[in-house]
Amino acid sequence: MNIILLALFGAVGVISRYGLDNLVMRWSATELPLSTFVINCIGSIGIGAMYVASNELNLVPTNIAVLLTVGLLGGFTTFSAYSIQTFQLFEQGKFVVGAAYFIGSPIAGLLCAFVGVVLARMALGAQ
Repeated sequence: MNIILLALFGAVGVISRYGLDNLVMRWSATELPLSTFVINCIGSIGIGAMYVASNELNLVPTNIAVLLTVGLLGGFTTFSAYSIQTFQLFEQGKFVVGAAYFIGSPIAGLLCAFVGVVLARMALGAQ
C-alpha cells in the first residue's frame, strides 16, 4: 500500500469534514453537535456501501477499498470529536442533550451503515 496515497485520501477526508462541519454549523441552531452527527452518519453509509462493493461483490480492489475506508472515510469521520463533545455536554450540565447524543450517535451510525449496505446491494445487484 502506498502510504502517500493513503495520506492524500486521508487529507481529502479531513478537508471534506472541515467543509461540511462549517456548512452544517452555519444553519444549525441546536446544542447538539449536529455537524459531527451528520458527518459520522454519512461516513457510516459510505463504509456500508464500500463493504458491499468490495467484500461482497469484489467490484473494488482491496487496495482501493483501503484507500477509501481507512484513508478517506477515516479522515472524514470523527469519533474523537464525538467523544470530547459528549464529555463537554455532560461537563456543562446538559445531561439530557449529552445522553441523547451519546446514545443516538452510535445507533444512528449503525443504522446508516445498514442503509449503506442495503443501498449498495440494491444499486449493485448484490443479494
